[in-house]
Amino acid sequence: SMSPFLVRPTANASEDPHPEHTGQEFIFVHVGAVELTYGDRAISLVAGDSAYFDASVGHRLRAVGGEPAEVVVITNPGP
Repeated sequence: SMSPFLVRPTANASEDPHPEHTGQEFIFVHVGAVELTYGDRAISLVAGDSAYFDASVGHRLRAVGGEPAEVVVITNPGP
């Protein structure tokens, strides 16, 4: 089953542990700007952007731009 929740990442990604897990993950940036680190890639996202990915790959979020950010996260453990 899908599990939705709201994340308010800080500017320091190490303060917001988000370990890899089985299944898929969808994120939607509701407010602000964030950097999604996915594996060895850094992806910039702003309000209105989204990403969908294999959650078994290491990933984390951090707020960028000096303003608070809110991200809607929906996880699905898979089939």
